[in-house]
Amino acid sequence: MEEELKSQIQWMEEDLRQLKAQLPKPKLYRHYKNKKYYIIKGSCMIQVNDEWVDAILYCWEGGEKLFAREETEFFEKFKLEG
Repeated sequence: MEEELKSQIQWMEEDLRQLKAQLPKPKLYRHYKNKKYYIIKGSCMIQVNDEWVDAILYCWEGGEKLFAREETEFFEKFKLEG
């Protein structure tokens, strides 16, 4: 019984590895100054000089804290690397 359970777990782990391999990898953007990598999480709107403008939501690679930056400024300061 224990061997059968171990075998089933191995099959499930292999299935999980295959599923992870099929997931799209996030695009990495590198900041021009600090050279750290960031991932775009989505888009939003922010106010700049009392006007609503398109913005990018992003976080450090592996981080959870979100940042927002005006879209044009984001693409000026971050370059797609991966």
